[in-house]
Amino acid sequence: MVLKENVGLSIMAQLNLAALLLLCCLSIGFGWRVTKNEGYIYPTELYFKQNLDHFDFTINATFTQRYFVSEQYWTKMDGPIFFYTGNEGDIELFIKNTGLMWDIAPMFKAMVVFAEHRYYGKSKPFGNLKPSTKTIKEFSYLTAEQALADFAILVKHIKSTDSKAKNSPVVVFGGSYGGMLSAWFRLKYPHIVTGAIAASAPVLYFPSTVKCSQYNEAVTNNFLSVQNGETCVANIRNVWKTMNETAKKPGYIYPTELYFKQNLDHFDFTINATFTQRYFVSEQYWTKMDGPIFFYTGNEGDIELFIKNTGLMWDIAPMFKAMVVFAEHRYYGKSKPFGNLKPSTKTIKEFSYLTAEQALADFAILVKHIKSTDSKAKNSPVVVFGGSYGGMLSAWFRLKYPHIVTGAIAASAPVLYFPSTVKCSQYNEAVTNNFLSVQNGETCVANIRNVWKTMNETAKKPGGLKLLGEIFHLCSAINSSTAVESFIKDIFGNMAMVDYPYANNFLSNIPAWPVNKTCQHLSEPNLQGLDLLQAMHSAIGVYQNYTGSVKCYNVKTTETSKLSTTLWNYMTCGAMVMPFCANGVTDMFPVKNWTQESFDKSCFKKYGIKSRPEWALTDFGGSKAVEAGNIVFTNGLLDPWHVGGVPEMKSESVVSILMWGAAHHLDLRHANDADPSSVVEARKTQVKHIAKWISSTQERLRPSTAHRVRRKRRACE
Repeated sequence: MVLKENVGLSIMAQLNLAALLLLCCLSIGFGWRVTKNEGYIYPTELYFKQNLDHFDFTINATFTQRYFVSEQYWTKMDGPIFFYTGNEGDIELFIKNTGLMWDIAPMFKAMVVFAEHRYYGKSKPFGNLKPSTKTIKEFSYLTAEQALADFAILVKHIKSTDSKAKNSPVVVFGGSYGGMLSAWFRLKYPHIVTGAIAASAPVLYFPSTVKCSQYNEAVTNNFLSVQNGETCVANIRNVWKTMNETAKKPGYIYPTELYFKQNLDHFDFTINATFTQRYFVSEQYWTKMDGPIFFYTGNEGDIELFIKNTGLMWDIAPMFKAMVVFAEHRYYGKSKPFGNLKPSTKTIKEFSYLTAEQALADFAILVKHIKSTDSKAKNSPVVVFGGSYGGMLSAWFRLKYPHIVTGAIAASAPVLYFPSTVKCSQYNEAVTNNFLSVQNGETCVANIRNVWKTMNETAKKPGGLKLLGEIFHLCSAINSSTAVESFIKDIFGNMAMVDYPYANNFLSNIPAWPVNKTCQHLSEPNLQGLDLLQAMHSAIGVYQNYTGSVKCYNVKTTETSKLSTTLWNYMTCGAMVMPFCANGVTDMFPVKNWTQESFDKSCFKKYGIKSRPEWALTDFGGSKAVEAGNIVFTNGLLDPWHVGGVPEMKSESVVSILMWGAAHHLDLRHANDADPSSVVEARKTQVKHIAKWISSTQERLRPSTAHRVRRKRRACE
């Protein structure tokens, strides 16, 4: 755009530059000696009100531009004005480092003006605000075109305030970007600017007119030109490899945090807004020449939570000599287009870009970026990993972008958990079956079924709500027992999900087999009244306060610091519609109905949107997603989400494994001696398929024997 707009330098501009240089040479020839001027008086600081936008007449906002003026050498009657076009910094830096203007000003009896560039120094329309995804509008006025208009209007202002300057010729000076501006000032405003001195102005340094390598080659040639330059450059070249190898030594395990600019909307080309996506990369085990890339499709939380809880990728990366990448999902962690803004009826537009489709496009573009920045990764096979919603994304990534993704490990991915493919009761029935499976499970479940009625009856008594608050150690007063009821239900669901055979801190600090530990507190038959409530408090403490460090419970949320149920709830009101209901008979929870109509009303009230319950199945195919091939689905039978997973199946390119004794994506975690054999075998199957996918891709991209022979023959000829 800049090159087309300014066309390098126009012929007229070049002629005027030449003419001015000739004038300087002639003046020296006639005895006007250019000498170093060390006696100039520091110019006067002034301010001038400028329009924020010179090209949109509906915008009346203004800002104050700083400039400096010296009339020390000026012969006022139409004497020349030397005008410096400020560049990317405080203008006083250039006052002190542009001596030519001061040296020749006495010769030409010139006024000297230094104009500060908008948004720099003290000419800031929005103070110290920084450009970001949240300040796109504020920084839309930071352009060379707006700056040139500032300079033009400032020159007219200076001339208009002193009639003796009315016909003063204006010669502009600038260096680097300021030099570009001085040349463009002459080009765009030839009726204002007489001539331009454009020093070190890279007016042709744009993608279509230079090679990206030329700058660094010129830097290198400078170093080569000095004494011992070749030795110096050789040592510089070697240091990069040395630093990289040092970083790969033991102790440098945690991946490198990086950021990448993504389009806010990949599917509307009239929207140019962007945001910054966070991702992490480890090349610790990577054999660079087309070694595989293991890519985690981030889900509904801070990506670092999954870096620390997806041990499978780390365990097998050395075996495959793989690069490991963890990509954060838009709107989560530190990849927030609108900061900490929350979804509501007032922020419908801002959250319209929070969809699985947009997230998948982010991942696809990020993979292409990673490959394009290292030629040795150009043909690297990409295997994607994900658990839960991340597992859904990994399967869909393979489905939607098979030309980018070689294969997918989709753990505990409920790709069928939508209204038309599951019953709303199935999840809570699965949670209940987990609790029934442990020692004293039937007694435990019976007590859980009874506690809801007990809480409700207690809440209705005088002082009952206060008593519930004391028994359950709540942080704040409650208006009904419903808040405690929902809090406990969420805990039991989460506990069934992370019912691992060893202690962990994935969602909370919990012991091994937490469901079993919970039921130990509810193992006494027919608990009633306060005894039942006290037992329930101890039971939920297994999940909520196993370390004993929690002083009170906040029943308003079970959200962790790394996961966002707030954003996920918003997504379920869009296309991720997942129905939940309970009847208290086939499950252990209080009766709760679910209808699409009531769900839609709730979503519209909270977020101002109407759900699309069939869209995910239409867009991603449900069980037909397997037709993409090269996917391994795994589901643990202790995990309540398995009811929405792909049923057990086995084909040449797609496998779905059901693991007994396993909870939510246990197979994605680091190998542990306590893992059930079903998980050990599932990992073996995953590794076998990953090896096959990688081998097949590398073989396909490898030149054929005949091609290699022909290439050798041509080389010999």
